[in-house]
This record gives sequence, C-alpha cells and structure tokens, in this order.
Amino acid sequence: MVLSIGSGYSPEYLLKEVVTGRENYYTGAVSEGEPPGRWWGTGAANLGLTGLVDAQDMRALYEGYLDPRDPGFRDPQRWSEVSTLGHTGRKYLSEEELYATALEQEPGASAERRAELRVQAGKSARQNVAFYDLAFNVQKSVTLVHTAFEAKEVAARRVGDEKSAAAWAQCRTAVEDAIWAGNNAMLAYMAKHAGYTRVGKHGGAAGRWADAHDWTVASFFQHDSREHDPHLHIHNTALNRVQGRRRGRRAHHRGAAHPRARRVGRDPAGREGPRDRRRRPGGDGPDLHPAPQAHREGGRVGRGVRGPLRPGPERAGA
Repeated sequence: MVLSIGSGYSPEYLLKEVVTGRENYYTGAVSEGEPPGRWWGTGAANLGLTGLVDAQDMRALYEGYLDPRDPGFRDPQRWSEVSTLGHTGRKYLSEEELYATALEQEPGASAERRAELRVQAGKSARQNVAFYDLAFNVQKSVTLVHTAFEAKEVAARRVGDEKSAAAWAQCRTAVEDAIWAGNNAMLAYMAKHAGYTRVGKHGGAAGRWADAHDWTVASFFQHDSREHDPHLHIHNTALNRVQGRRRGRRAHHRGAAHPRARRVGRDPAGREGPRDRRRRPGGDGPDLHPAPQAHREGGRVGRGVRGPLRPGPERAGA
C-alpha cells in the first residue's frame, strides 16, 4: 500500500462524492455515489461521533469546529450559540476579497489583466488547515481483483442469476473489508507513533511536543481516481484538533497530530542525534521530534517542564 499525507481545508469534495452518481466503465456497475464516511478514533468517540458520517455534522465540525456534544450542534439555526473546540482559526481574506482589493488598485485593468488578478488572488488566499488527509492507497492488483469480482456480479444480475451474483458480491465485499482492516490498522499505528502536537510559544526552541493520540477521523472509501479510473483508496480526514488539558480542565487545541515525521526516532526534518533522542511522552521509545531546549511556563523559562496544554500554531496539526 501507499500512504500519502496532505493538508485539507474543506470536506466538500469528499461529501460531494457521496451524493454524486457513479458508473464504473469497466464493470457497468451504477451506484448512487461513493459510500458514506465512517467515524474512527478515540477522539471521535469522545465527541459522541460513531457509525456513518452525516454531512451536516462534518461541516459543522470541520468548518466551524463546533462541539458535537453541545445540545445545539445538530440545529444549524443555533450554530452561532454552539461552543467550539478551542480556537476556530485565523481570519484570512477570501479569494473574492483579495480580488476586489486588486481591482480597486487597478480600476482600468483590461479583461486579460483581470483574469491574471483573479489567478493571483486564488494563489494568495490563505485558509486554515481543517484536517490532514491520510490517503490509504492499495496496490493496483487489489483494485483489479475487486473490479473482476464486481464485473462478474453485474453480469450475473443482468441474466437474472441472483445466486451467482450474491456469491460474487460476497467476494467483492471481502476485498473491501480487507482494505478497511488494513486502513484502520494504519490509522492505529499512525495515531500511536505519530500522534503529537506542538504547543506553547513557537519561536526558536520555545515550543514543545505533547501527546495527541486520540484522533478524530472521518474515513471515506472511494472506488475511482479523479480521472474515473478504477482505484480503490480511503481518504482519512484527521481533524486538526486534539483534546488536552488546560488548568486541570479538558480543552481542545489546534493540532490533532503530527504524522509528517519520516520514521520513528526522527523529527520532521529528518534530524537524529544523541542530544535529540528523548523519551516519547507517555511511551517507551524515542520521540518523533527532539524535545525543546527550553520553553516558557508560567512566566518563567524552564527545561522539560510539562504544563497545561495551550493552542499550538495552525500547521502543528495532524
């Protein structure tokens, strides 16, 4: 399998695939869309999120960071009153706002120039990282086997042979179940070995790494690539929030995890050395990242002091 990790800003693409009809060119199978997502992780369970992903719930959580435990969470009319999971992110100018500002500066811009300004605005627009997408891609041979089973199933149904169709469907489902098992094993491994967040001041050696193993993940099984070729894979959207403690109380902080380390024992830049080989917080092996040399805690500078978690920088997440 191949695991790729990237930043995610909106869940709309994945939610759209669930409701968009899908036809497999190679098998002739037609479905209403990709299957709905599934909640995974201790963090999701702690928020009361289990089973299949509801589109409205995911938008509220991933776009507004609304707390699913709040009584008004499932009522969009009350979202302005719902408590949030920590900081809701920085407020950036949108692409439209940047474009409007550019036009004000160049009121006489030609149509060609306006098109250039539109592109520049799109490139300059910044967004908060809502989640990290861990894409679990299986080998092409697995996709081919699954495609063959689906083709046999469809062919049997067309001639009215429901018994054979059910048997082929069982084979197809077995492949999908195996992919889910592998995907969930990957998530468990990543949450355990790459689940850290950086908190505190972030300048020089001021920040520090803290445990962030309780991930909140919405997983979406997809059958095709963006070019609509058969390609079985699962998108795992790890929410960029983690539950921690602040002054003895539970609180959520930016940075659900940090899965970007090259391997256990190395920091994201790949550095490793005797001075950096610290114990992993709450674990037995070397940390994924070097422990900070010093950080501020309660108005003073200390070494290795573990204190209440604070919101980390936006890009310190999953």
